[in-house]
Amino acid sequence: MTLIKHMIFDFNIHLPCNLTQDTQGKLSDEAQLDVAALGQCYATHRPLLQQQVSSGNFMLFNQDLPFGAEPLDIWVRQVQQDFPAAAFTQLLDFRRSAIEPALDRLRAAGVQGVKFHSYVQKIADTDIPMAVQAARAAAERGLFICIDASYGTTWMYEHDNLKLAAAVIREVDNVPVIILHSGGARRWEAMLLALESPNVYLETSFTLPYYEGSSIETDLAFIYRKIGIARVLYASDFPYVGLDDARACMQRFLQRHEFSADEQASMLGQNAQRMMASLSAR
Repeated sequence: MTLIKHMIFDFNIHLPCNLTQDTQGKLSDEAQLDVAALGQCYATHRPLLQQQVSSGNFMLFNQDLPFGAEPLDIWVRQVQQDFPAAAFTQLLDFRRSAIEPALDRLRAAGVQGVKFHSYVQKIADTDIPMAVQAARAAAERGLFICIDASYGTTWMYEHDNLKLAAAVIREVDNVPVIILHSGGARRWEAMLLALESPNVYLETSFTLPYYEGSSIETDLAFIYRKIGIARVLYASDFPYVGLDDARACMQRFLQRHEFSADEQASMLGQNAQRMMASLSAR
């Protein structure tokens, strides 16, 4: 089977401009993009995205955007001209005051989700209650919740992303909560969270290519079937993983573990489309 563009909704797309930088450089780049720079960076990546995916979820990492006066909706509409079904997720600075007006601005601009990133935001155990409060306020406005669940670096014990995920999931059951990267090396814990809570989804980015050929890959095939294919979302984590590389890795994974054509179509795009349609219907 060859993955074809019209099947693919990529749930994790970033837009740093300078792709020659290392990971930290790219993160720093996208964390500083104002609306004008977002437009420029999107224009840079637009031809490749149009070639590779049918739509996607675009990650916004500048935490100032929801709290400023810049017209984010203009950029959102620009992307939606190319990808009408596109989604947008904002990394949310939960420590600031005026969280609720900021969430209202995001919603009015067409942003559908917020994200928490334990490593980037340095979320310690003492910060979790405040993050949960912000997640609850987002959910009250119909915004889905993304929680970065990559696992690694010497800070992995200080910033426990799945502890954060568990705390959010206990309080938020009315919108999707997406565990990004399927928990990485902690994939079994991510599975247990998803099994208890039907609004929890797992997303495939980074982990599949990083652990390809290992027992973790085999585990993920079991885990995706265990929680139900309808709650698995394909994603690349572009540009931290190239679109071609992510797509080829997913194709090998689907073939190696003998997922049916219907299961493949669900993971590659239909699940994301159904999830977004359920939010729009609220």
